[in-house]
Amino acid sequence: MKRYLAALPVLVLILGVLSLRGDTQKPREKPRIIDPGSMTQLVFFAVLEGLYEDGVGTDDVDRILAVDPKTKQPRLEEHFVYSCPLCMPAFDAMVLYRSRLRFYGRKDSTDTFGPGLELAIKKKLDSVQKADHLEAIQTLVNRWVGRRLDSMRLTKDERGQWTAVIEEGRQKGMAYLQAAQAGNRNEYLGWKGCAICDGSAGACQATR
Repeated sequence: MKRYLAALPVLVLILGVLSLRGDTQKPREKPRIIDPGSMTQLVFFAVLEGLYEDGVGTDDVDRILAVDPKTKQPRLEEHFVYSCPLCMPAFDAMVLYRSRLRFYGRKDSTDTFGPGLELAIKKKLDSVQKADHLEAIQTLVNRWVGRRLDSMRLTKDERGQWTAVIEEGRQKGMAYLQAAQAGNRNEYLGWKGCAICDGSAGACQATR
């Protein structure tokens, strides 16, 4: 009995640590109801958080937003589908991140967290081919939306709901893209898909 009593403080300490850390891999028992209107917030915060977490440089954000060198204004139609319910919140998140302020609590005057984008992604953003740009953007959005979904500790049912909601948004985005292509909008000619839509939908369907 004394041996068990002696081990009790250690057991209490272990249980305390686990309770503080939480079991991030265990889904909650009670599923939440997915509101289709929350899709905008999901994509917005996923992209904004991803930009900060990866420490994306302003020069790379400017490439994604296709910032005009003269007006300094982003050109949405270069890489985003206008009115697409997935593209618009992603675009807004990048515009907001681009105007971020430095962290006043940091002596090095930094304004983000991560080390920046990997070389392979940067090379694609620097490419003269728009297809390379869209591929890089899709990869990033897939990563960021995937992280956000994983952090939500979704049940299997919730994951399915989010997959359906985002797929519906992707279908709407593709309809806008196809309408623009049918109207011979030059900026959308040759696009095989929407990078934001495909990246978001792929993140939902991935087994993580």
